[in-house]
Amino acid sequence: MLGIASAVQASIPDSNGVIHGCYNTSLAHGSPTGAFRVIDTTKANGNCASWESPLSWNAKGVTGAIGPTGPTGPTGPTGPSDGGEAATGTDTTVAAGASFVTVAGTTTGTLPGGDYIYEANMFITPSGGATTAECDAIGTGSSSADDASATPAAIPTWMPASGHLQLNGPQAAKVICDEDGNVHGYLVHGVLTVIRVGTIH
Repeated sequence: MLGIASAVQASIPDSNGVIHGCYNTSLAHGSPTGAFRVIDTTKANGNCASWESPLSWNAKGVTGAIGPTGPTGPTGPTGPSDGGEAATGTDTTVAAGASFVTVAGTTTGTLPGGDYIYEANMFITPSGGATTAECDAIGTGSSSADDASATPAAIPTWMPASGHLQLNGPQAAKVICDEDGNVHGYLVHGVLTVIRVGTIH
């Protein structure tokens, strides 16, 4: 009996997913009209009688049209920050009145473009007397930076600096220094740390 039931069920719906049926359209063959029965078209009696009309439908309807795009959801939280840090323990010579020079070893590697907060700390050693050191954090390509505070230094001293650094594309960040007093040069080494932020207020 189970085997027979399984065979019948396997043909309804048919192999194309269609369910076939017949409904009565004649009062002479039963009342009320509209009596409905499902048929298996693979069987010998799987067809409608002369007083019936066929009615078929898909077991699964056709796919409907794609609905309109929903509204944009709220902005998600800010993802993890990018940043970098580098330091040099080897002194770089900055001559009096000379152009900016890169403090050796302070490049941080390739960073994504965007806004960064930086902190730098340079150790200044005057070469012959009082000097005026200025150090800036910049990108290796097109970028902008706040100047570090210019600090007169007559004796070896640490010079801290912090500010906003904007990188206009993937590049490295570094510290450059010059001597503003045109009196004495100095030696400098230090450390630079940069952290990318979403918005500068």
